[in-house]
Amino acid sequence: MILVHAVVAEDGTLKVKEPELRGEEIVLALPEQDEAAEEKETDWQAVKAVFKKADALDFPRRSPEEILKDLRELREP
Repeated sequence: MILVHAVVAEDGTLKVKEPELRGEEIVLALPEQDEAAEEKETDWQAVKAVFKKADALDFPRRSPEEILKDLRELREP
């Protein structure tokens, strides 16, 4: 599969800046715009669900200083 960047002019003609395609007949496949929007919404819903599950775990809250202290202790031999 070859990806070609093209521009549709105001008169509806397709302009392609690929010299090797001049005079060739090509087939275009355009993705449905609605499908792409639905996928993005679904992805955000999945992320939101992950955060809700993480919040439900109810880990003890710690300050940034406590977290940094623990990280430093892990790095030291």
